[in-house]
Amino acid sequence: FICAFALYQCEDGCGPSIEEQLGADPHESPFRRVLEHIVETGNEREAHGHCWRRRSLLQWTPWVLAVSCLTCMFMPVLDHGCIPMHSYCAVGSCRPLSTWLPLYSWDWTFEPLHGMHQVFVRTGHILGALALISWVMIQIFENYGRLYKGRMVAVPNHNVEMYTRLWCVFEMYVAQAIEVPVKLANTLASVGPADACEADCKSAEDKRRIQDEIEGYGLENYGSRAEGYELVDGAIRRISWKAWRKALIVEVLWGWPVALSLMCTVRLVKKGLVKWWEELVA
Repeated sequence: FICAFALYQCEDGCGPSIEEQLGADPHESPFRRVLEHIVETGNEREAHGHCWRRRSLLQWTPWVLAVSCLTCMFMPVLDHGCIPMHSYCAVGSCRPLSTWLPLYSWDWTFEPLHGMHQVFVRTGHILGALALISWVMIQIFENYGRLYKGRMVAVPNHNVEMYTRLWCVFEMYVAQAIEVPVKLANTLASVGPADACEADCKSAEDKRRIQDEIEGYGLENYGSRAEGYELVDGAIRRISWKAWRKALIVEVLWGWPVALSLMCTVRLVKKGLVKWWEELVA
């Protein structure tokens, strides 16, 4: 269900008005009916062994295992300056080939792995195998339809800050309340402050209906109309926090291997040049 395509919004008298399509009650709106359909389908799928609400956690598993594998495999490089293999570690000595360019001539000797270096390498092998197995399992699950992807995707834009639109804020809150996963699209657009009390609608009648719904919920459950807005704002802040947390995890999963590779390269070159420096000094 894509709102911009599913609802006739021209307001030119040739089709139904937006008000007619949204209904007289927010609970009857197309958004709410679609969200309830997602919940019903997701619960039914989960009852038959499918994965829905934990799908994103499952899909992150291979990447976390792969990064952990690389970290374990690189530990002998950082600690001892050698490149680990299955049972041996390659120790290199080098000499520069150019004054201005990082070009080196390498000679390698092989030493047996001992102690914690061997533990790290074996652990890395296990984690790498688990990462590959989990990735294959996810591909099988997706091919056989065992992963249900029902969710709400909110798309921020550069014309209007999404959190200033009361319909958007309210429907995102409803999705959170009935446990439908909400994803913020990666558009790099500002979403605005999470302040449902100040959010607006094009239709004054729609705004009043949604505000009555929010205030009524706060009054019924907490004895205060303002608590309804706090509840909505809290749900919106959680959605934003999840989006920032996901972005941070992506940065770490991509940035850590790059940083680790650079540190290992510096460590290998630094140790490899020791013999050359000693000969130069002598």
